[in-house]
Amino acid sequence: MAIFSNKLRKEKVMLKVTKTKGSIGQIFYSRFAVIVFMAGLLVLLMGGSIFCFDYVFSKSEKINAEKSDLLSYEMAHYKWWINLSSAVYYNTEFTGQRDETKCDFGIYLYGPGVKGNPQMSEFYEKAEPLHREIHQLADEVLSVNGTDKAQAEALLKDSVEVKIHALVSLLDDTIVQKQEQIDNQRRMVIVMLGIIFVATIFAVSLTVWFIIKTYRYVKTKVIEPIVDLQQECEKLAEGNLGLSFEVNMDNEIGSLGKSLDFAVKEIKKYIDAIAFGMKEFSSGNFTCVCPVEFIGDFANIQRSIESFQEKMNDTLYEMSVAIEQVSAGAQELSAGAQDIAQGATNQAGSVQELSDVISNITGQISNNAEYAQGADEWGERTGETVVTSKARMEQLVAAINDIAAASEGIKNIIDTIDAIASETNLLALNAAIESARAGAAGKGFAVVADQIRKLAQESADAAKNTTGLIEESLSHIEKGKVLTGTTSEAFEEVAKNAQTVLEMIDKIAQESRAQALEADKIAKGIDQISGVVQTNASVSEESAAASEELSAQAMVMTDLINQFKLSKR
Repeated sequence: MAIFSNKLRKEKVMLKVTKTKGSIGQIFYSRFAVIVFMAGLLVLLMGGSIFCFDYVFSKSEKINAEKSDLLSYEMAHYKWWINLSSAVYYNTEFTGQRDETKCDFGIYLYGPGVKGNPQMSEFYEKAEPLHREIHQLADEVLSVNGTDKAQAEALLKDSVEVKIHALVSLLDDTIVQKQEQIDNQRRMVIVMLGIIFVATIFAVSLTVWFIIKTYRYVKTKVIEPIVDLQQECEKLAEGNLGLSFEVNMDNEIGSLGKSLDFAVKEIKKYIDAIAFGMKEFSSGNFTCVCPVEFIGDFANIQRSIESFQEKMNDTLYEMSVAIEQVSAGAQELSAGAQDIAQGATNQAGSVQELSDVISNITGQISNNAEYAQGADEWGERTGETVVTSKARMEQLVAAINDIAAASEGIKNIIDTIDAIASETNLLALNAAIESARAGAAGKGFAVVADQIRKLAQESADAAKNTTGLIEESLSHIEKGKVLTGTTSEAFEEVAKNAQTVLEMIDKIAQESRAQALEADKIAKGIDQISGVVQTNASVSEESAAASEELSAQAMVMTDLINQFKLSKR
């Protein structure tokens, strides 16, 4: 069974999730990649600058070392020349190296740094023969110095000194070249520093620009929309569903806003549908239908409300049927109770009449007893009053016959009372059954029906006892009839045997007293029957009133049930 009303338009909304044009992840990845690239570039620039500094510094150090070595070679050759000059001019011992390959400059010149270095080939080609000639001339000067000192001095001055100055000049030129190399290295370092500085400034500026742009993007495209969504969510937490989570962005935040907007609108539709359904239920309409299809976990709510609607509809429908049955049963019970009350009232009248008849019979029996006592006293005048006594005896027989007839009538009445009591008991049982069907509403009526049944049972028991008494009275009356017959015969023979008449009169007196006692018991039994009948009448009236009230309550419940609009099962 569906729920709610056709006033709401049925629609099924599907959320379409599309790929965003500017994904936050893609933008972050691209900008992060640029920042990482710029950071890497900065690292490379720093590494390159450090490498260049190290390279230039090491090369400058090497050139400076070579420059220092060349200066030391100059000084060494000057000292060597001075030592040679001292040996020539002052005949001192020459301590210098005569082998050109073993002096410091020779080791440098013939080493791999010069001889095998293409960049030093020009220097080698100029310095090597000059350096070799200097050492060869030194050998020649020293050899000539022992024989021809003047020639040795001339050779020293004209050849060795000239060659020394030429070598020193070559070394000076080389030192100047080394200094130029150092200056070039310094200029290159300055240029490289400028390039690196400009590149670093550019990279840092570009990195800062990307960081600022990324910050602005995060602020405008992520943080501010999230703050807006948070504010809307706070309103949502307060129970306000008239919200809009639309974010005009082609990214995940925009998709999130669309998803939230769709979810809130769907929830609002569900709540509106539930509210309208509850309003229809409160107005008694349980036949409304649901226009909205609850999706996901919300389907459990729809199933629960539909189950509630179905159970309430079935329960109210069953209550309606039961109330109709109770109403019909209450009306029938009320009519039966009224009939019982009317019958009980009629029984009360009949019993009252029967009581009056019994009272008369009791009086007559008492009179008979008195007459019998008088007959005993007036036995002597029996003869004179035989005719009168016979007539009275005939009256007595007639009275006894009337008593017998009246007793028979009483017996019939008591049978009727017993039948009424049985019928009352049956009606009370039916009333109890109907009240049980009525449930809690008929609980009070069930108590009344049970009381009626008990009273009917008591009436039946009293009627049974009275029947026994009447049957016993009839037995005595029958005996009285026999005795009166015997007395009548005795009156015919009274003239022959007065004594017999007196004895019979005495017996009549005894039987009359016994009849008086029995008649008194009958009167008491009739009084009991009268009390039971009156009680039955009162209870029947109460039952009728209770039945009428039950019927009225059933009508009220029927009116209440009719307020609901139910679908029949």
